[in-house]
Amino acid sequence: MEVSLDASQLAKPSYEVARPVFEQIVIMLTGITREELTQPVFTAMDAFEYPELHDESIAANNFFRQLCKLMSASGVKDFSWRDVFKPDPPRLRRHLSAIINFAKFREEKALAFQELQAQLDQLVANTKMVEEEHAKNSSELRRWHAQLAVQAAEVQQVEAQEAEVTACNTALNKQAAALQAEVRQLKVQTNSLADAASQAKLDLAAAKQDTEALQDQVVQSPDKHRQAIAELAIAAEAKRTYCAHLSSQSIANDRKLEMVVKFDKEVCRCLKLLEELEAVVARKKDVSQQHKAFPLRPHNSQLHFKVGQNPCGH
Repeated sequence: MEVSLDASQLAKPSYEVARPVFEQIVIMLTGITREELTQPVFTAMDAFEYPELHDESIAANNFFRQLCKLMSASGVKDFSWRDVFKPDPPRLRRHLSAIINFAKFREEKALAFQELQAQLDQLVANTKMVEEEHAKNSSELRRWHAQLAVQAAEVQQVEAQEAEVTACNTALNKQAAALQAEVRQLKVQTNSLADAASQAKLDLAAAKQDTEALQDQVVQSPDKHRQAIAELAIAAEAKRTYCAHLSSQSIANDRKLEMVVKFDKEVCRCLKLLEELEAVVARKKDVSQQHKAFPLRPHNSQLHFKVGQNPCGH
């Protein structure tokens, strides 16, 4: 800091010496320009009836206010207008010494202040970067939460379909069990009818043999012979009717058996479809648990579900 002041001016200071020195010190240490010191305060000027009479006084008051702040920062608490208008040599030297010491202290701390300011700027930049990263992560987290909500809805839908298929499969199992019991009963009936048909064929063959034997015999009475033949014909016709009935029942039983076999195949297909559906639900639950365990480390993989046709719709 350079101030133009010789020994004679320090020995006999005056307003003309003190005012420029203090003004130069204020400009150098506070950063305020000379124009700002001498510029009038227009808001204050409007309060006077004749503001042109107070141009210099308001500017001087502004200068003194800035000078008092500087002197107070330098450790001088009793500075007044008298020290500017009627400066005392010892007080002036003491004031200048205080200002010089303050200037040296300011220069010593300026480097540390600049370093702290640089650190502060870096911290502000890091804070801004962290806030941006936090906002990005928050946005990504909200996106993943929305995706998890969608997947949870899909899981609920699949679970509902699984419950529906399970209920339908249970009903089909009950129907299959009832049909299997009916099939067993039909098989027993078929075997019984087959045995009866075989026996009827044997009886028919025996009747034919009896008829042939009777035809070979000589009959004394033609009426009795005709009556016997008529009875044998009636018996043979009854046997044929019974055989036809057994054949019709056998065909019906074969159709029922064929229907049961087709139904059994359909039940097997439904069971296989249920197993595939359970596997899809298990994979869906695993993916949902993985998303819940790692919500902030998303990947590009997506889970798609494909549910087969409900077997209950057949």
